[in-house]
Amino acid sequence: SHFAPLVPIFTGLLSTSQRWAGLDTPDSSFYASLSLFGDEVTDRAPDTSYYWTRLGVIVPNRLLTGVLGTWPGFGLYRMLLILLVVGATYVTMRRFTSITSAAFLATIVSLSTVVLSYLGNTYLTGSVMAGTAVLIACAMFDSRWAAGIAGITLGWLVMVNPPGVLLAGTIWVVLRLLARTRVTHLLITAAATVATFGVFLLAGRIVFPKMNWLDTYLTSNARLNYSDFASKDAVWLHDISLIVPVVILVGSAIDYGRAYHDRTTIQLALDSAVLAAGRKFDE
Repeated sequence: SHFAPLVPIFTGLLSTSQRWAGLDTPDSSFYASLSLFGDEVTDRAPDTSYYWTRLGVIVPNRLLTGVLGTWPGFGLYRMLLILLVVGATYVTMRRFTSITSAAFLATIVSLSTVVLSYLGNTYLTGSVMAGTAVLIACAMFDSRWAAGIAGITLGWLVMVNPPGVLLAGTIWVVLRLLARTRVTHLLITAAATVATFGVFLLAGRIVFPKMNWLDTYLTSNARLNYSDFASKDAVWLHDISLIVPVVILVGSAIDYGRAYHDRTTIQLALDSAVLAAGRKFDE
């Protein structure tokens, strides 16, 4: 089977990676608490803030921990995220290379300590990474089922982290436009996005019956001063990660130069460049 390599990759990641990276930020603790106790937290909090609106993480973990218990529930959610990352990466790579190469590349990407650390944490980044990987994989196919899965993923990511869906959604849109997607498939994606968003809104009413998602989100964002999250000094200019866009630019130019005689190959080269850029900056 074409998907047989996924089994050893997935099993290896589960057995060799650290099972739980820990609640290393206040936000991680908030999401874990809301997942475990639901409205018991918001009903007693003097300021509910916006944390409870991240229903894409809270609702699945609430369901899993309620059925399986705290650590088994969180553990299963982590397994699902790993499966999404591994599976989506493999499917994407398989479009351009052999089964062996795709399995190797999927293993390398999935063994990134950045990826694994976020997947073992209730912070939102791990879920955004998994969703982004799925959207990139869906963008490789011009079919109704791929459009539907993309819509479900987009609707989920809206409820995970709206800025995250802007990143992942932009990558998906660019890849689909390069492939000249059908309008019908875009409509399927839009319908699936709205439907998934509605399901999570309904779930939010069940978990947090006294809360209003839209009102909380708008009110909390109006109070945010984004300059508080920025350093007065331009420390980012000394960040070694700045080499990443340079490397991507050089690599894309090389791919483009090699493929100048073939329009299809040029498109694949551009797709690969966008894929690499989106994947790295999501980390």
